Amino acid sequence: MQITPAHDPNDFEVGKRHNLDFINIFTDDGKINSNGGAQFEGMPRFTARVAVIEALKEKVLLDLLNYLMKIRGTNRCP
Repeated sequence: MQITPAHDPNDFEVGKRHNLDFINIFTDDGKINSNGGAQFEGMPRFTARVAVIEALKEKVLLDLLNYLMKIRGTNRCP
């Protein structure tokens, strides 16, 4: 489970209740800021997404073949 209080309204409320840090890793123009890590800082978000995956693979911290993400659909988003 993950809580992203700076990115989701429900998580925002949870974050406030539990005094969590609200960490934003994006600049106003969608690039990675210093909170996102020095090696990714300044990258556009979609470029950074690929770079982060590659960095995790290099450190053997991610095995995409065994990674499944299930996103619940709604009546607006099947």
